[in-house]
Amino acid sequence: MAGLERPLDPEAPFWEFANGLRRLRPQRMTYAQLSERTRAMGRPFAVSTLSQAANGRTLPSLAVTRAYVLACGGSMETAVGLWRRANIAASSAPERLSSQGLLRPGPSATASEFVARLRALRKVSGLSFREIEHRAKHRDVLGSVLPRSSVSDMLSQERLPRYDILMNFVAICLEECIARGHLAPEFERSVRHEWATAWRSLTDRLEQATDQTVAEDTVPAPRTSGTTPGSVYGQIPAIPAFPPRPAPEQIPQSAPPPTRQPRRPRWKFWALPPAPAEA
Repeated sequence: MAGLERPLDPEAPFWEFANGLRRLRPQRMTYAQLSERTRAMGRPFAVSTLSQAANGRTLPSLAVTRAYVLACGGSMETAVGLWRRANIAASSAPERLSSQGLLRPGPSATASEFVARLRALRKVSGLSFREIEHRAKHRDVLGSVLPRSSVSDMLSQERLPRYDILMNFVAICLEECIARGHLAPEFERSVRHEWATAWRSLTDRLEQATDQTVAEDTVPAPRTSGTTPGSVYGQIPAIPAFPPRPAPEQIPQSAPPPTRQPRRPRWKFWALPPAPAEA
């Protein structure tokens, strides 16, 4: 038996769209069964993604809408019509998130602030790591492969990501924000340009700071008396290359070797007396 779904809020911005999706879904079909159907159709989507598509608060992407409608037994024309009507209504409304700067990099002074803006962009788009990986595989852009492990590492570390990974991630999130009505299509190009400019500016700034630190560490200190020519420290005494040679009169004379005494035999042999003559 399907679980009870929370009723739609009449003040939700996409109430009509979500109501149309809920009418297509059979009453006894759970979102877990709906997810299994999308997996069997070759368009796998998680239970949370399908549930959020029909909550009325956000507009899902066209791919999610197609998978939802086809898994419920609807037609492709129904899915495209529902999504286009909701998208037109969202585009005609004033865009708030972009004016507030939630989709833009902003004045990021450090790498940690820049990564925090990326996390905010993903949160607004509502995409999971698996969905970002799936979108990157189906983009018609050369080198657009974006594994979810790379996305997770990029958003968890406090350093600047690679430029190709950054722009691929930003493009996918902005496309989803346009589909959900958070960003007008005419602002997408300018927002992408802001992310690229912010990355280059912050990269140059960090490289200059690194070069200045290395230069300060390699400046030699003033030499003082008693230091070696190659030393940058003033307290190390000069070490001669070889020890001083002693004077000739100080060289000790070697004593003559001792004479060796002949070894005395341990046994003495006495001559036997001659035998007596025979008579």
